[in-house]
Amino acid sequence: MPGVKPEGVEINLEDDVLTVRGACAPEHRRERPAYWEYEVGNYERSFSVSGQIDRDRIAARMTNGVLTLTLPKTRPSQKRIAVKSE
Repeated sequence: MPGVKPEGVEINLEDDVLTVRGACAPEHRRERPAYWEYEVGNYERSFSVSGQIDRDRIAARMTNGVLTLTLPKTRPSQKRIAVKSE
């Protein structure tokens, strides 16, 4: 997310949809580049999240314009059921 500061990132999880938004303001310079590889602006992306994701342990980290989201899987439930004799 080039140009977005960590405080400009908003991440929401609603109804199994994870939405990532990033807002940045263009820098005002006197010079204009002859070529831009990308435009500076706002970002938004949405993802469907399955029931296998542990929503309480979702984490986000931003380093040098790279946003890293960690979506850990839930632990499979295992239970041993005892068989009683009559």
